[in-house]
Amino acid sequence: MLISSVGLSGTTRRALARLGVDPAGSVRFPKPFRPMLAEPAKEPFNDPEWIFEPKWDGIRIIAYVQGERVRLLSRNLQNFTGLFASVAEDLKTVGVPVVLDGEVVALGADGRPEFSLLQQSLRPGKQPRTGHVSYIVFDCLCVNGHNLKDRPLRERYAVLAALKHALNSDAVRVTAPFPGDISTTVYEECQRQGLEGVVAKRLASKYHPGKRTKDWRKYPVPEARGVRRGRVSVVGAQSNEHVDPGPVRPEGQARLRRDGRERAVARYAEGDARGVEGHGYRDVSVYAGSDAPRSVG
Repeated sequence: MLISSVGLSGTTRRALARLGVDPAGSVRFPKPFRPMLAEPAKEPFNDPEWIFEPKWDGIRIIAYVQGERVRLLSRNLQNFTGLFASVAEDLKTVGVPVVLDGEVVALGADGRPEFSLLQQSLRPGKQPRTGHVSYIVFDCLCVNGHNLKDRPLRERYAVLAALKHALNSDAVRVTAPFPGDISTTVYEECQRQGLEGVVAKRLASKYHPGKRTKDWRKYPVPEARGVRRGRVSVVGAQSNEHVDPGPVRPEGQARLRRDGRERAVARYAEGDARGVEGHGYRDVSVYAGSDAPRSVG
């Protein structure tokens, strides 16, 4: 049964009005595009003009929401709407046309994402499913007929914060970033706990679809990398064999891991477990919590 869209609350509309995105604008709803990407970097830094977010262990998804029409597309524009049906259903109630960027993860009992649980939650069969699938939203790119891609990140965050109560649900969570002046502390804590890493974003940055820029930087924790010593093992798209392409640059490692993971999840959900079970990805836990990542004490 379809869930009818609901109107935004008066509080949310007033917040959007203060940000200049209510009443509705005249921009046409965008066609699908690829997400903005982060450049690999070595050492994090403290800077109040930047923010830091957890590096999630899931599938990157851009959500296109127009009333009851919801599309969930991956970074390679694969349609994952049916695979993440609970997320799509919850987004139908947002009450305003919106395009969101985020990551779909499966949360364990401790509130941390685990990729193995995401596999299990999508696999058809009778095995018990212990992971709770959630869409962690960290950017808003279009809302209510207003294009936000050319606005600085700090303004997009403000819009996302205004939409938090409309978005937060059983399967959707709006994340909250860490301030840039404690980024090295956050990174050290991730390293201490064996987490995947952090992503740094310049607050003045615009959103460049499909581009990898220095305005977004990713800092994986060395011990948490699934790829080691400069070599990777990826799953062939049409084969159950692992392919070793030899030494590759860090950005190539990340691309091969993500593209291979995307194909593997899609096939796994269709009942083909080849190349997913034992594919070598490390299940990295990242703080998720009930509403947003916890700050580091």
